[in-house]
Amino acid sequence: MTGAVEDQLRTFAQQWAAAIIDTSYVPMSRREIEDFLYDQAEALWRTLRGDPFGPEPAAAVGAALVGAHFTAPEALGRTLQLLGSWLIRPDGDTDRVLRVLGTLSSGYSEALRERTFDEQEVIKQAMWMATDVAQRRLQESEARFLAVFDSAAMGLSIGDFDANILESNQALQNLLGYTREELGRLTGPDIVHPDDIPDLLMRYDRLYRGEFASFRVRQRLLTKEGEVLWANVTISAIRNAEGVPTYQVAMVEDATELYFANQAMATLGMHDPLTGLPTRTAFMAKLDSLLGKVDHPSRVALCVFGMDGFGAITDGLGPEIGDEVLLKIGTKLKYHAEDNGMLAARLGGDEFALLVPESEGTRTVTPVVDQALRLISEPVTVLGHRLSVHASAGIVERAVGSELPSQLLRDATMALHWAKQGGKAQWELFDEQRCEQDRSDLQLTLTLPIALDNEEFVLQYQPVYTLSGDRLLFVEAQLRWEHPEFGTLRPAEFLPMAERTGVVVRLAEWTLWQVCQQARAWQDRFGERAPVVSLRLPTRQARDPDFLPNVLRVLTETGLHARLLQLEFGSDALSTESDAHADDVEVLAEHGVRFAVDGFDGRDPGFVNSMPLHVLKSGKLIVEPAMGERDPIRATVASNLVSLAHQMDLTVIAENVSTVDDVRWLKEIGADGGQGPALGEPRTAQDFESLI
Repeated sequence: MTGAVEDQLRTFAQQWAAAIIDTSYVPMSRREIEDFLYDQAEALWRTLRGDPFGPEPAAAVGAALVGAHFTAPEALGRTLQLLGSWLIRPDGDTDRVLRVLGTLSSGYSEALRERTFDEQEVIKQAMWMATDVAQRRLQESEARFLAVFDSAAMGLSIGDFDANILESNQALQNLLGYTREELGRLTGPDIVHPDDIPDLLMRYDRLYRGEFASFRVRQRLLTKEGEVLWANVTISAIRNAEGVPTYQVAMVEDATELYFANQAMATLGMHDPLTGLPTRTAFMAKLDSLLGKVDHPSRVALCVFGMDGFGAITDGLGPEIGDEVLLKIGTKLKYHAEDNGMLAARLGGDEFALLVPESEGTRTVTPVVDQALRLISEPVTVLGHRLSVHASAGIVERAVGSELPSQLLRDATMALHWAKQGGKAQWELFDEQRCEQDRSDLQLTLTLPIALDNEEFVLQYQPVYTLSGDRLLFVEAQLRWEHPEFGTLRPAEFLPMAERTGVVVRLAEWTLWQVCQQARAWQDRFGERAPVVSLRLPTRQARDPDFLPNVLRVLTETGLHARLLQLEFGSDALSTESDAHADDVEVLAEHGVRFAVDGFDGRDPGFVNSMPLHVLKSGKLIVEPAMGERDPIRATVASNLVSLAHQMDLTVIAENVSTVDDVRWLKEIGADGGQGPALGEPRTAQDFESLI
């Protein structure tokens, strides 16, 4: 932070202090207040310039204001007005500013509400204490109770469940403009806005029945002069020894200025400036309101749309074209939503959402999603470009329960991810079991590095024999994860995750070291009879720039003869575009290292033949008979593959050899050897030694 910025922050802190210092009693000197507000202004400044941007720290600023006792409504209103004029610049990011101010306001409101709850708890305890003392010293307890009750800063009232107001404190009387006696002649509905009474009565009924001990609600109250004010109202039931509700205590906090400040902020940030659709904030607020109603719908559906390959449009034709396309898509979804009683929104970027507030099940939701996908895919003309855009969609449809709006959006976004994974231009329904599997995969991903440190990985060794079973060709090292919760895991269950996170390089280096160390032990013990040990390398390790020096280093440090090491690649690791990779293989082959490839899979046989390979392994050589006959096409392909490999002077090894019939078939087509249950299961290094 530069000195100029610090000076600006100090000047602003002084202006901020001047604006709010007279709104509340704060036990600090003016200089202390300015220092405190300087820290808050610096936090907001850093939040606005954060990369990536996130408005969450502004909530802590709002809470800090409450913690410093700036709790009068005017304090927040003046703060928002002053911050808005200071932060918003003609060349600035207005959206960021609005989100920061909105988050500050929410943090302030939440902290004020929590403080109110604390005060209410103190008052409730005081009331209970007063009631207990009253049994012994009635007059003294009443005096104490009234002192606590009447001096409370929040409006308080005591009533019965016939809605009669039995007692009120001075703060409530000042707020509504009534005397104590006037309020005592009224009932609760007399001071509540008529439109809010039905919902309030339903909540009272549930409170009386014991469904909850208290409830909170923001509602409109009527003053003696007929004016409407907004208040945060918390009502708790007081029950007798038998559990029967006898009284209710209401705590009332004036939220009028806060309400209108939030409304002003919401109006500024609730509509997407490009499409005119509700923003993510507005959409989530609507969903929250829908789920929070006492008479909420029994089922709800949420669908999230993501454009497929949209970056190609913005990167290739420019962001202006991209914005025009998004505008047209937003317009299509808006009219589609209006025609079907739904709410459309733009969540951000190229993501949109549809909310079905009265779902009747997936059978009614999926047709409107299909129609939306068709509308999106209809070609559009933008600035002379005829474009066709496709989208994927994720759908969550369920009975309304205790889920938060963020949980529904998370699940719909997860389903969108599945749709894109599955081929795009389609929709996927959220599935809890699949989600649990994804979470399980994520747990495995996060624990992979720890598992390596905890020595949870082990190696097993499987023999590879000639088909006659009389000669051991080599032994294949196979990695296993002895997971403390999920048991023994095979590489297919964790290597893809290791590839994605980069842990695979470290894991593969550990495996290479362990394999070479074991091979060296057999070299020392068995001499010329020591077997060649084969290790399958992950693609990422095979293409790593340090692949060559790492292998040479391990061979040197373990003292293993290079001829006893065989490295196996998947066909995808044979890159026709990397001369360096081919050179690495050549150098290692010159040292004596053997190489195997697992299938050709469309690779140019000429390129494969140019590599110093020794072994072709394939899981496609076994053709199971059906009705006593093998499929002639698959049988011909398998036979031709063996013939082609032999022309390249490669030893052909079949994988997954399970039965004696498999062995007979492989001999028939000329394969050289195999591995699988019919020839030998994987075993520990110690158990394997009996086969050498």
